[in-house]
Amino acid sequence: MSNVVDGDEIRTSADLTGADFQAKLAKTRNDVKLMKAKEASGKTLTAAQKKKKDAMANIDVTAHKVSCQVLESQLEKVYKCPGAGGILTNGLTDSQVAMGQAEFGPNALTPPPETPEWLKCLETQKGFFNLLLWAGSILCFISYGIDNSAPDNLYLGIVLAFVVIATGVFEYFQEKSSSDLMKKFANMQPPQVTVKRNGVETAIPAAQLTHVSSSALIHIIALVARFDV
Repeated sequence: MSNVVDGDEIRTSADLTGADFQAKLAKTRNDVKLMKAKEASGKTLTAAQKKKKDAMANIDVTAHKVSCQVLESQLEKVYKCPGAGGILTNGLTDSQVAMGQAEFGPNALTPPPETPEWLKCLETQKGFFNLLLWAGSILCFISYGIDNSAPDNLYLGIVLAFVVIATGVFEYFQEKSSSDLMKKFANMQPPQVTVKRNGVETAIPAAQLTHVSSSALIHIIALVARFDV
């Protein structure tokens, strides 16, 4: 939606966001065409191109572009029951669910390997400024060890060590707060979803979903196909 003010067209933030998305989508489609053409010509994709191709393959969703009959046929091939029928109307059977979960895994984000908290805390001490403070503190302790007649170097070394430790702990808790916030996004999916299994609608944990086992998507596709004129 846009408005015209004094002869100039004013666009909303939604228009700009949509235009940016369309531009990125067009670039992605063009990249896919170029990679397919490169492979068709017998050339080898670079490591970066292979990584991008694999990433795009994981989000290549075409179920909404085909008819219900074609979709059911595709699902029958996935679950090794060609010609059986009934997947769209009755959902998956328990054996098909088990096979899908074994092949595709749980419907959950795979967390990356985590660094132990004690190591994260130590890593806050390796900054250049922190290393300088540690060097100054150590030199103060060495100086006091050589000549302990005056405690000034001891006090200064203790102060420098306290400052660098306090700074590192503060930085650690800041990073931990950001990390905890990102973990919350992983739990934003609904804990319970309604699916059709063995012909009966039932509520299950979202993590137990398998490949297109949710009846919600199938119902939407069926409605779209019904009113597609």
